[in-house]
Amino acid sequence: MNYFEYSTALLNKTYIYIDTQDYISNQIFIDNNICVDLINALANENTDYRIMFVKIKKNKENIFIKCMNELYDKILLDGHLDYIDVCDSIIGKMNKEKQKVAKKV
Repeated sequence: MNYFEYSTALLNKTYIYIDTQDYISNQIFIDNNICVDLINALANENTDYRIMFVKIKKNKENIFIKCMNELYDKILLDGHLDYIDVCDSIIGKMNKEKQKVAKKV
């Protein structure tokens, strides 16, 4: 999985996902006619990947998830074979932390 649901508000959801330095997701969002509000993008000069923080409308969540699946496939097809490990590492840690918090509540 290359995305993580960070927070939910009344009308919006905030997601974190992993993209490349070429921002492949931009064209995928355009092709799927979805508006995504960029909150922040984190970059490290030692990697080809970016951690993206975005906000979407709740009623567009299914389209967003479809876009994330397309992004995952596109990045792998473009030859970024380490993308799986990068996503597992970053998104996996976030999911584990979210589960720990949920157990405490």
